[in-house]
Amino acid sequence: QGQRKVMEDMHVIVRLDADAGVQHTPGAVRAGRGLALAGVFDGHGGDKTAKHAARNLPALVHSELMEQGLYQQLSGAAPAAGACAGCEALRASFAGFDRWWSNSGARYDPETKKWDGSGSTAVVGLVHGARLLVANAGDSAALLVRGGGVTRLSTEHKLTNAAEAERVVQEGGLLVEGGRRLKAHKHDLTSINLTRCVRGCTSAPRV
Repeated sequence: QGQRKVMEDMHVIVRLDADAGVQHTPGAVRAGRGLALAGVFDGHGGDKTAKHAARNLPALVHSELMEQGLYQQLSGAAPAAGACAGCEALRASFAGFDRWWSNSGARYDPETKKWDGSGSTAVVGLVHGARLLVANAGDSAALLVRGGGVTRLSTEHKLTNAAEAERVVQEGGLLVEGGRRLKAHKHDLTSINLTRCVRGCTSAPRV
């Protein structure tokens, strides 16, 4: 929270089941049979986007897994080399939340008569058996701690990342103030350094 008036960061840990749907559990979830999902959402400009992402993204992932018939596949044997069962489900879930929240009436405050302008990073881990699938948008990091070592599983989506800065330019964005801030797709985003997030930034998550 730091010096902010409210905590803008949220997290969620749930079990996912084809029959029972999203099951919220207190504390940690043991790896084993079935699927588990954990997510961290670092809000900026307010806490609404992070709150709604933590509340709604698991249900969107569940819906995508059902629609694509992936529960049985993810619970079965190890996929073939190069296969990524669940990748498209995570991409679609991130994009679906972004579309829904960008147009949601829940963003409107009748007291102030203003629309919420917050955004959020998102980093989500989908655990199935001994396998972990990570999707992220923004600069929240996923780290794997194992055997005394630490491995980064995600890429920071910031203008200090040369590949991301180049992508923004290729997609018609404009870098200003020495490449540290961003204006893209007719949305003035010059107060942030993120190139991807859920609502308020550009492009899709990396999975």
